[in-house]
Amino acid sequence: MLRPVPTSHPFSTDTRANFPGSKLTGPHSCTQSTPTSHGPTLGSKTEMRSRSSPQSAAAEMISLVHEPIDAVSLRNALVMPEDGALVVFEGVVRNQARGRKVRELQYEAYEPMALKKLEEIAWQIRVAFPIRQIGIVHRLGRLLPAECSILIIVTAAHRAAAFDACRMAIDTIKKVVPIWKKEFYEDGEVWVEGPE
Repeated sequence: MLRPVPTSHPFSTDTRANFPGSKLTGPHSCTQSTPTSHGPTLGSKTEMRSRSSPQSAAAEMISLVHEPIDAVSLRNALVMPEDGALVVFEGVVRNQARGRKVRELQYEAYEPMALKKLEEIAWQIRVAFPIRQIGIVHRLGRLLPAECSILIIVTAAHRAAAFDACRMAIDTIKKVVPIWKKEFYEDGEVWVEGPE
């Protein structure tokens, strides 16, 4: 099921400032790294617009699911007549990686922390860009090539903000959310670390 983002978010300014630098370095650990150098950084006080509360946050949908992602339902839940742009990103499973044929992927997560991080990212994206809503759904479990592993939908009055917000969302998710990917090949398997 899709989970609405709470209307008041618990993390403080200090937590928000430190959040962008965190990075997964193994299946169950986080360390600090430097923020990305291109575009505004989540948590950057100079780049973020001031918004005291997420006025549309209740309509934003953040979820971890174990079944195929329903992109149409999320789109229909988020888009409104006042939107001039709707940007959709779907990450799909490739059938090859590092020169080897991929049979399937297995996504695992520390679910309570992963959900919290996704909610933090959605909140910070709304502060950083003039968007109206954002939805993020990440699938866990076994996936086959061409299946959708993550769906991000951003709505806004104008396309530039929606595109930029969607790109920052996926880049940040890959760096800080405790979700891990195992690739299964015809001749073996391996855990994959780092953003891809």
